[in-house]
Amino acid sequence: MIRESLLTDRWPAHSLLSTYALAEELGMSRTPVSEALKRLDAEGLVEVVPQVGCRVVERNGERTLELVRIVAALEGLAAELAADRVTAEELARLQEILVRAERTVRDRQAFGAATDEFRDAVVAAAGSTHLRRLIPTIGGHEETVPQSVRERRAELAALREVTAALAARDGASARTALERHLRGLIREVAVA
Repeated sequence: MIRESLLTDRWPAHSLLSTYALAEELGMSRTPVSEALKRLDAEGLVEVVPQVGCRVVERNGERTLELVRIVAALEGLAAELAADRVTAEELARLQEILVRAERTVRDRQAFGAATDEFRDAVVAAAGSTHLRRLIPTIGGHEETVPQSVRERRAELAALREVTAALAARDGASARTALERHLRGLIREVAVA
């Protein structure tokens, strides 16, 4: 809920958010709110200010572009590592997600959610707790989902290549295909 409020610009850039006030507003304890704010800090949506709270970060294309480039490098590595470790169950899950992405290719938001889930599953298959901690999620950033159905179909093709490479235990090809998918996100952010 906090994330959605940030993405819909409920609070202007540089606003201070109080963990206490948010917890009261949401009717929950401060601990889950604090954890959520830490995750949002990792995503670059807020900046944790010690002894103060959180400051809403100004969203701009340059900042998002930098984050997408970092994520592309880390997720490419995750795909390469996953090729050695992926299980049959994980491959089946990736296939299910691809089917959902294909069905939702005309719905930008649903397609973005499916591709985010796919990339999360690849990172999980890599089996690296370090990568899971290092990779900030970029899900929910509307500006990273391609506007056109044609570009979404191209991204879907790249994700199919990732799955095929993982099934073939070809780490280099899995990395290349995932990075190709993420380069599409970089192009989208750059023109936004």
